[in-house]
Amino acid sequence: MRGFTSLLRLNCTLSNPNPKVKKISDLFILSSSLVLFSLPSPSFFATKKKGNPHDKKVLLQIKATLNLSYWIPEIDCDHWHNIKCDFNPPYRIIKFTIFSANISNQILNLTDQIPCAITKLSNLKMLRLTNLSGPVPVFLAQLKNLNFLDLSFNNLTGSIPPQLS
Repeated sequence: MRGFTSLLRLNCTLSNPNPKVKKISDLFILSSSLVLFSLPSPSFFATKKKGNPHDKKVLLQIKATLNLSYWIPEIDCDHWHNIKCDFNPPYRIIKFTIFSANISNQILNLTDQIPCAITKLSNLKMLRLTNLSGPVPVFLAQLKNLNFLDLSFNNLTGSIPPQLS
C-alpha cells in the first residue's frame, strides 16, 4: 500500500500546475534518463576478454594430471584461480602459480607431478611453484619468455639446472 501511495503522490506531483514543481520533475526525469543511458550495455560486458583456447586446452591437461577440482571448464580460464592472462589479444597466459596445498594437501614432487605440458604455455612470463619437493625439472628451460621463476618455500633437492640460468 505504501508503494501505491508514493506512486499516487508522484502522479499528482507530475500533474501539478505549479511551474517550480514541473521544472523539478522534468529535471528529475532528464537526469534519470541520462544516468540510464550512460550505463554500459550488456554487449559491453559480453566483449570482455576471454582466455586463449590453446592455453585453456593446456591448462585442462594440467588440471587432469594434478586432479584439480577448482578449474571449471565452462568458465573462461582467465577467471581461474592462480591464472593471469595478458590484457591484449590473443589473451595468452602470462602468470601461473602451482601451490601443492591447493592440489592435494600434500607436498608434491616437482619432477614427478609437474606436467611437462606446462612448457606449451609459451607466453608464460611468471611461474610460481610453491610447497613442492624434488629436483627442479630441466624442461622449465623450454619456457623462453619466462622472466620470473619463484621456487621459494619448497623442499628442493639437487642443484638448479644450468639450462635455467
